Amino acid sequence: MKRGLFLYGTICFLLGTLIGGSGVVYAAYITAERCNQSIFLDGTKLELEAYTIEGSNYVKLRDVGRALDFNVYYDGDVRIERNKPYTGTPPEAGNIIPASAVANVNPSVFTQSYTREMYDALRQTITRQGRSDSISLMTAQELNYAWEVIAAMGNWPACTIEFGDEMGEAYFNIHYPEAYQAAAAYCQPFIDGLRGLSETEKVRQIAFFIADRMEYDANASSTPGTALISDRISRGRCMSYANCCQYLCNLAEIPCVLVHSKTHQWNQVYVDGCWKSVDPTGADAVSPDCRDLAEVVHDNSRLAGADYVESQPELTAFVKELLVPGSVN
Repeated sequence: MKRGLFLYGTICFLLGTLIGGSGVVYAAYITAERCNQSIFLDGTKLELEAYTIEGSNYVKLRDVGRALDFNVYYDGDVRIERNKPYTGTPPEAGNIIPASAVANVNPSVFTQSYTREMYDALRQTITRQGRSDSISLMTAQELNYAWEVIAAMGNWPACTIEFGDEMGEAYFNIHYPEAYQAAAAYCQPFIDGLRGLSETEKVRQIAFFIADRMEYDANASSTPGTALISDRISRGRCMSYANCCQYLCNLAEIPCVLVHSKTHQWNQVYVDGCWKSVDPTGADAVSPDCRDLAEVVHDNSRLAGADYVESQPELTAFVKELLVPGSVN
């Protein structure tokens, strides 16, 4: 059985019409077998990959578009452009500068685990705010590395991995989870109120905004979708604080990375032209009366001790360079 063969609605009807099928709508996994049906275009035989599903023959819409020279692409929805030549990509994709063409990318962040191919595809996703070109993710280990990067990038917007028709073919895509929409609405007035402040001061205020709505509990967990929807107090451990910090930084358009050690989790933020560290869990320990004097955003070397020994420094460097090309020295 092959992914990408389960067609819905009018698309299914169209493909069934093109090759003599009945246009049945399928909403569940079904058995597909390779079909030897001959298909001709103006008397010329086409070499199209076709499958038989419950007595009807189906081909990929992209193959039909290629044969008839009309554009078909996927950007979360299937789109057909009758009067444009086939490219298989959204029209704006050609205007995107590929990440490989960015001269200031630091090549030292690329490793056997976190590759240039992965970087290029994720940069496309970030730049387009949509689907990347395809990338080959053949092994479970390669997928695991990709998910590590996605987790460190955060949850708003969230990056996902989609799988294509061919074995190992994958794409990155961006979406805004429904579970965090209410938090975005609640937090937006606060974010709007940060205008005019320096980026460093914005992060200070973000850390204290979280502190006013969180209480540390090593046995509890909260997400931005639960902790940042009202003034009530939520409980959670350091991961909860760090995820909320990243969520708010993303709303404020401040690049932010989740960083962790064996015992703790915090954030690195790109503020005022360089990467610095912020520990929102630690900010919660600052008395409200002392906040004006508290230093919350630190040079990375200032956070010392076993709690701040990064477990995956290569991952952090890769994601920092991904969010801000040329920022990692």
